[in-house]
This record gives sequence, C-alpha cells and structure tokens, in this order.
Amino acid sequence: MQVAIVCNSAFGTDGISMFVLNNHRFFQHRDTTCHLIYSSIHSAQEVIDRYVQDWRRNGDKVQFISKEHGIGEYIKELCVYLKKEKIDVLHVHGSSAAILLETFIAKLSGVKKVVTHSHNTRGNHNTAHKILRPLVNLLADEKLACGYSAGLWMYGKQHTFTVIPNCIETSLYTFDESVRSKIRKEFGIRDNQIVLGHVGTFTEVKNQFFLLRLLEALKKEEKSVYKLLLIGYGPLKETLMKECEKLRLCDDVLFLGNRNDVPQLMMAMDVFCMPSLFEGFPIVAVEAQASGLPSLLSNNISSEICLTDLVKFLPIDSGVTAWVEAIEKNVTIFERRFLYAQRIKDAGYDIYHSAQLLEEIYFS
Repeated sequence: MQVAIVCNSAFGTDGISMFVLNNHRFFQHRDTTCHLIYSSIHSAQEVIDRYVQDWRRNGDKVQFISKEHGIGEYIKELCVYLKKEKIDVLHVHGSSAAILLETFIAKLSGVKKVVTHSHNTRGNHNTAHKILRPLVNLLADEKLACGYSAGLWMYGKQHTFTVIPNCIETSLYTFDESVRSKIRKEFGIRDNQIVLGHVGTFTEVKNQFFLLRLLEALKKEEKSVYKLLLIGYGPLKETLMKECEKLRLCDDVLFLGNRNDVPQLMMAMDVFCMPSLFEGFPIVAVEAQASGLPSLLSNNISSEICLTDLVKFLPIDSGVTAWVEAIEKNVTIFERRFLYAQRIKDAGYDIYHSAQLLEEIYFS
C-alpha cells in the first residue's frame, strides 16, 4: 500500500507536523510505503533535514512540492506525483477547509481513499472556510479530527467523523528530579526561581507577547524570582526579542529555539502557560500534563484538552491579573509530578494507540 501524508500548512515544529512525525515513528511499516508531502517550511532547515532523514529510515519517501509558482503548477506537480507513485490513500492534515485543494487533487489523480484531518477549532478566513466546507464533506472518504470541537469546525453537526487523539510517547515525560536539576543548572536557574514555560511557533495565534506582559507583571512583585523559557521558532521571534529589550526582560527570558529535548526542558519548568488566541487540541498541553506541570491555558482552547487536574483555563482579553494570581497559587508539588505520565497513558493518549488507529483506517 502507498500512503501519502500531506501537511496542508507549512511543515516544521508545529503541532500538526509533530502529530504526523510522532505517529509515523510508531507505524508497523508492514507492506506500506509512507510518502510525506509538504509545500513550505517554517522551521530552520537543519531541523527539517533531521525530520526528513528520520522519515526515510524505513524506506519511506519525502517529496517537497512548492506552491510558489502558483496553484495551477502545484496541482499539476502533485497530480503527477500521486499517479507516478500509485498512491492508494491520501491523508491530508490542516486547520481549515483549505484542505479541499489536496482532497480535490487526490480525487483527480485516482487515489482510492482520501482521509481529511481537522486540527483546529477556528481559522483566519472564516467566510472561505464556510464556503468550502460542504465540498470537503462531499469528497472525503474518511473524516478525522483531533477533538470533537475541531470536528464540528471542519465538518459540521450533520456529518460523522472520528476523533483521533493527539497522543504522545508518555514514557518520555515521566518526571525525573535529577533531570530537572541538571537542566536548571545548565541554564543557571536557581532552586528558588519559578520557571514559566511555553512551547510553540512564534506566531500571532500563539500570543507569546501576552507571556512577556505576564512576566513583567510578576517581576513587579518578585523581582528576581521568575524566568520564562520560550521554546520554538517562527516569524515573530525578532519582534519578541525587541519587546523583551523594551520591557527590560532580556535577563529573564530564554529563547531556546527548536529543541529535541522538550521532555527534559518541561521537567525544569514549574508552570506551563499557553495564552493562544485559538487552538484545536494542542499536543504540547498533553505533554505538559504528562510531565506533571500545572497548565494555565487560554479559555479559547478546547476544554477537551483537560485530561488531568493540572489544567486551569483563564481569559486573555482582560489582561494578566488572573494569570498572575493563578501562578502564585499553582507552583508544582514535585512529589506528585512523576504520577502524571501514567495518568495520561491510562486516559488513552499514548502514541501506540493513535498510530494503531491510523493504520487501521488506512487499511480498512
């Protein structure tokens, strides 16, 4: 069987790409060739190169098809590739009905089964989404979503869809005090300092500027107690760094870039913060809970992400006051952190589970 997996938006360290890459690592790879297809990137090239190398390890294939030369050329090149490789199943991931493009191309190319996958609950072009959504429902052979709310956003109430959990390799996130001490020492973080953490692409939707205002407010009360770790990469990085200078926070904010040791970095944190303007079912929030981190999330994020008692939803439109109060009340009790990886696994969010579900869908 030939399975093509398409990232409709840019490929890199975002949640959708991580979902694709993580599940691929746990496929059985029996009698199947997986083709990763993407049209642009939003991470450093060395990171993309590493992902591509890992993908090809089992004899699977990677194809970059650019949209820079126009949609017509993109349709032509993708059509040629799908026919040449005799693709049986195409699985397209995206955040809006813009996935119609790849869905249509797959049908045009004679692909036997088209699987669509919704990863968000809102988008930036709502009118276009509503216009295109009926066509997605018409052409998709199998409809998937990262959560119930994301499914409603993509397909509507009148259509059935399957929720595939955004799962993680839970064992990697089991809290280890020695790892925590090592990482904090590496970054010069004192035992009495409270570390706020965030993982995400530096874009408007992720709202990292809110975190800078939050840190500024916290430091007015306790000048040297708080640190902020920002893990990620994206177009707003330089702007964020300039804002740090303006707010005189350069000594308190660590920009760590793309990292392959996120589980260890989370162990060094004390509170996980995610003030996103909107999200579907963010994988990093599952990871934070598995690491036993109190998780303060924007109330624009789907409540489905609340898998443990660690999660608290807070508003972002009324300023940082509620977040300051929540942080002061939610410093981690370290003796309990090691319990949460197993709790996430017991809730059905271990990567073995979702990988198996996907393979069953491909072969059914």
